Amino acid sequence: MPLVMCGVAVGQSPAEEATPEAALAAADAAAEQDEMQRILSDFVRALSSGYTILEGVSDRASADAAAPKVKARFEIVSELTFGIQYIDEETLAKALEAAGVTEERLAAIRNRIIGARYYGSMALASALNASLAEVLEPGEVTPELLQTVGSELQIALQGKIAGISGGPGLTEETAWQMGEDPAALDLIPIIMDALPQAEKADQKMVRTQEGPIYGRMSFLLPRDGKVYTMQMWFDITAIIHAEEAAEAAAQSAEEEEQDRPVDVPYDNEEQEESNDVAEPAEELPDLSEQVSVDLPPPAQTYTPQQKQEAIAAFAQICANGGAVLASVQDRASADAAAKQIEPVLARLDAMGHILSSVSYMDVLEAMEALNTSPYILRDEMHRIEAANYYGSDALRRVLTGN
Repeated sequence: MPLVMCGVAVGQSPAEEATPEAALAAADAAAEQDEMQRILSDFVRALSSGYTILEGVSDRASADAAAPKVKARFEIVSELTFGIQYIDEETLAKALEAAGVTEERLAAIRNRIIGARYYGSMALASALNASLAEVLEPGEVTPELLQTVGSELQIALQGKIAGISGGPGLTEETAWQMGEDPAALDLIPIIMDALPQAEKADQKMVRTQEGPIYGRMSFLLPRDGKVYTMQMWFDITAIIHAEEAAEAAAQSAEEEEQDRPVDVPYDNEEQEESNDVAEPAEELPDLSEQVSVDLPPPAQTYTPQQKQEAIAAFAQICANGGAVLASVQDRASADAAAKQIEPVLARLDAMGHILSSVSYMDVLEAMEALNTSPYILRDEMHRIEAANYYGSDALRRVLTGN
């Protein structure tokens, strides 16, 4: 039986009475051990469950269905990776092997899914951080495609990119003219966001023999079941020339400063030695017997039943809250949702302590049993935030707390 379970600290005989400090230290050590065990268990369960789900993928429909479940499990893995580094390698390896989480199993899953191009499922590819080029067959970029995409871009960007000209930027000849103001560079993400599902491949600065300097962004664009490798051109000549001129001026000023002679005064006067003797420091009073320190109470522990009840309540609250937020589509529905969602968030906040001690995988499985996700509130909040809360100050206050 571990010593902390007996209430006896290491180096302490059973006859000695445990101090409050020792008892608190033992409780903290036990809590830390429980937390590391929970991290290890959830990490291994999430990986094993994710592998099992991927092994069941055999076509586009099953791939699409598996995507949110796989994404949720790998997010758990990502969140727990920091804690896993504090678990010794042998313990981790044994736990993974016991759960069947092996390199061979992962390689077989990876090779099959990649070989099938993720069964055409963009959702599964996204969950596994795959590139569009791994999912879709490459298509040929034709003048007709450039014209179609260019027209769509021009329409989508109307009124959003004041201060620059040119476009649609899909060729060097139609590059966006960014002008002289470096602030125009902030418009580049807006232009790229106007291409639904576009995936950035790389970006380079291109100096042409003719003189113009371009920022060239390569991207992958999915369309009609294929993926097209395309480019977006930005003429940044004036901006780069201004930066280079400023750097040259700064370098010249620095060199001029370095070449300037420095007058160093010569002082051969001997410094008088000080005869002052430091006074002895005043002796501080011993506070050990004068100050009493209240030790914090030990961390709250919960029974398995209390944890299961909290998990079930959390799952139901998230499902209900997610449904409320999903109903927000305009100002009126946003104002109505504010009144409903405020007590939901208050309830979740009050449950924070017990939820921090439960299994992530238990929460995830409880959510999936209700056909929802532990991230539904977060995703809906992001959607509403992107829509500027549909103009509802009430909902903004509830969701932001100010």
